[in-house]
Amino acid sequence: MRTVLVAFLILSGLISSADAGACDTVVADDTYQIVDSGSYCLAADRGIPLSIVGGDVELDCQGHAIADDSGTQFAGVYIDSAADVTVRNCQINNFQIGIYLRSGDHSQLVNNTISKSRIAAISVYARDSKLIGNRIINYDNPYAAWQENIQLYLADRAVVMNNVIAGSHGSSVVGLLLDGSADVQVVGNQFLDFTASEPYRNVAVEVRHSQRPKFIHNTMMMRTTDAQGLIGITPDVEATCIANLAIGVLHSGFGDCLVAERNTEAP
Repeated sequence: MRTVLVAFLILSGLISSADAGACDTVVADDTYQIVDSGSYCLAADRGIPLSIVGGDVELDCQGHAIADDSGTQFAGVYIDSAADVTVRNCQINNFQIGIYLRSGDHSQLVNNTISKSRIAAISVYARDSKLIGNRIINYDNPYAAWQENIQLYLADRAVVMNNVIAGSHGSSVVGLLLDGSADVQVVGNQFLDFTASEPYRNVAVEVRHSQRPKFIHNTMMMRTTDAQGLIGITPDVEATCIANLAIGVLHSGFGDCLVAERNTEAP
């Protein structure tokens, strides 16, 4: 089943990225920084990470990979103090963090595939960002001792939609972390097949100091007996949970939400 799942995720990524449009500038193999606004794309795989420090930039990898053979570099794509940035259709492999979005409000990460991250696949310190249709696959990751797949810090009004996080393992595994991020919408995501060696640290979503999150139509499916769905939900958080599904989860956390409707739990 695991092989079928991984094959499906990879195939869906290739299909989605095949319809890539033209761009203004093809990024040269030795370019490491994008400064000017505009539309950029990759024409081949590359082993050099990219940083984006100018606003109003679109980077379309067109299905090409950004990979770190050494496994020592910090981020595959590093967006620093640049607003209105879009990164799409990238395959990012073997970095400490796949995509690091710092102070880049109103940015979008769309249809990227990230694997073998050491710390996090996506780390966001920006408001009004959108993470849509990304795939995080860590079945064959030999490095992740402790991992939060998607981190949202001070990321008010973020939208996390239709992402797949599968196969993460380590001493502690969290699919999505909300920390100091208010009014986040988490919709239609799949948290699949996590394995944590520490008891009760196999977690789909962890909420810290984050008010009024909305969880709608998400799926959490785990194999371990101590897996948890949502943690950190207290009445003062004022969370909304509607039409979510938890399979093989010890405690879904849906019932802790202030608004809890049509959620389903199955052994």
